[in-house]
Amino acid sequence: MEPTPDPAAIEEAFKRRFATGLVYDVAAPDSAVLGPLDSRARAGVLRAAVQFVRETDPGPSPLPYEVSALAIGGSLRLLFLVDRDERPDERRAWRASLEQWNRTLAAIGPAPTATRPEQDSVAV
Repeated sequence: MEPTPDPAAIEEAFKRRFATGLVYDVAAPDSAVLGPLDSRARAGVLRAAVQFVRETDPGPSPLPYEVSALAIGGSLRLLFLVDRDERPDERRAWRASLEQWNRTLAAIGPAPTATRPEQDSVAV
C-alpha cells in the first residue's frame, strides 16, 4: 500500500518544481500569499481550487496563475499557484501528481474523531 501523502512533503515538492510558485495553507492563512490580490482575483483562486479538487474543467481564466489544490477530509488544505508562463509539461505533471494525491486522500477518508466512552455514536 502506498504511504499517505503528507501535506508538508507535497508543499516541498511544489516549491522544488516551481521556485516562484505560491502556496496558500488554508489551515494557517498567510495574507502575504493572497493578500496582494484584489477580492475578485482571490475569489477566482478559491473557485479554481474547488474546481480542481472536483476535477471539473475551470475553462478560461483571467488569472495570471494556474491554480491547483490539495483537499483533506473533503476540505481545501493547500492552494498552489503557478505562473502560466511556467513550462506547460511541468504544470501538467504537477497537476497529474496532485490529482493522484487527492484521490488517495479521498479514498482514505477523514481522520477519525476521538469519542468519550459514554457516547453511542460519532458524527463524522
